This record gives sequence, C-alpha cells and structure tokens, in this order.
Amino acid sequence: KGANLTITGGSYYGGGTAVQVQEGTLTITGGHFAVEAFGEPYGYNFLLNCIDSAYKNGSAKIIVKGGTFVNYDPSHSNSENPQANFVAEGYSVISEQHGADTWYTVVRAVGSADTLKAAIEEGAPYIQLTNNISICENGSVAFDKDFVLDGNGHSVYAKEQLKILGGDVVFRDVTFSSPKALYVKGASFVMEETATIESEVDGNAAIWFYGNANAEIRGTVIAPKAYGICVHRAETDKPNTVKIDGAKVESWGPALYVN
Repeated sequence: KGANLTITGGSYYGGGTAVQVQEGTLTITGGHFAVEAFGEPYGYNFLLNCIDSAYKNGSAKIIVKGGTFVNYDPSHSNSENPQANFVAEGYSVISEQHGADTWYTVVRAVGSADTLKAAIEEGAPYIQLTNNISICENGSVAFDKDFVLDGNGHSVYAKEQLKILGGDVVFRDVTFSSPKALYVKGASFVMEETATIESEVDGNAAIWFYGNANAEIRGTVIAPKAYGICVHRAETDKPNTVKIDGAKVESWGPALYVN
C-alpha cells in the first residue's frame, strides 16, 4: 500500500489473485504468475488486480514489461472496469498453449538496431524481433545483460563484431550472420535448436568462447570459409564450459577447435 514494488523473477501462485495493488505502483519485468481460479464470472480475470477506486484515480498502477501469466493476458485485463492494458508501451504479448492452459508472455518488440540496444540496456528479459535488423554498423558492440533474443524467424546481421561479455543470453528462432566471429566471454550463452549462425568469417571462426563462458550449443553453425566453434582462453582467464548437444556444425576448417 503506497509502495513501489518491482518483481524481476520467481514463481507466484495465489487464490484468485497473484498480486493485488491497494495503492502504489507494481512493475513486473519477469516471473511466472498463476492462480487457483475463482468461480465465474471471476475465473482467472483477477490474476493482477488494482483496487478499483485507486486505479480510477491513478493512485494504483501496474506496469508489465516481462513475465509469463497463465490464462491471463495483461494487455486485456478484465480486473478493471471496463478493461485495462497493463503492458508497457513498446512491449507486446505472445501466447503459447500448454495443455489446457494458455501462457501469455510479455516481450519487448524491436525492429531496429537502436530499439534492440535500448531494450537490452533497459533490462528487457524477452526481446522479439519484428523484422530483420543490422547492428554494429560503426564498430563492435558489447552486451552484458540477461536477455532472450527471439528472432521470430528474422535475422540479425552484425557488420562489426558482436561481443557478449556477461549475463545469461539465449538465441531463439534467429539467424545470426557476420564477417566477424561472435565473441563470448564471461557469459552464459545458449543457442537453441531453432537458432542458426550463418558465418561470413574468412579464416577465423564462426563463434569464439574466450574464457569463463558457460555455453550450450543446440542449433546450427555454418561457416564455409572458417572454423566452426572455437574454445580458447588466455592464461589469466577461467576455463570455458561448452556443451554441444544435437547441434549441426558445417565448417571449412575444424568443426570444433579447442585451443
């Protein structure tokens, strides 16, 4: 009541309501939310809820920038009269069926290099592309935040080198290409089955793990003029841990090179 609360993760299960705002502002950037549904007409409609009078006068607010909600779409919430859109500007909702339940996940929609950079810097946990984009136009770019990059079937082209230097990063349903190696150091990196690297590198490697990286490669790496996956570290770095599980690697030189 009267507080500013930010939920960044975790699992929340309530009776009828997972989080209720009497007064103040609730911001959600991550987490999994579900309820034991009340009888009709309530159902799952009050999973996120503001006290009506406080919502109407603006003293109770909910801002959703991430998270997954079971059988509840926060962009069309029937908890308020007549209906509320709790999803922040620039974000959207995707849905996925899980048995009899529908899971609604809030994602940051991006369609350009500038909006991608902004989304990562603001800490958006789930980023979904709306079209093909080109990044690193004026030099290498480094990211060190947690994020899932869902290409939604689109591609990312890096003119200069993209470096992942921290955080937990997932590539999903995206094709990445560049004339430079994708550089990963000091980060957790997962390349899912639906992700592809189509490397334009000439004589180096499609992806370099360069110390203190923890990675899992399950997707496709194609490098017609270069090595595939390279695992390397300087003497001062901690070792890498790279798991290759069901991946497809086609390369000019070694598919896997451990230096």
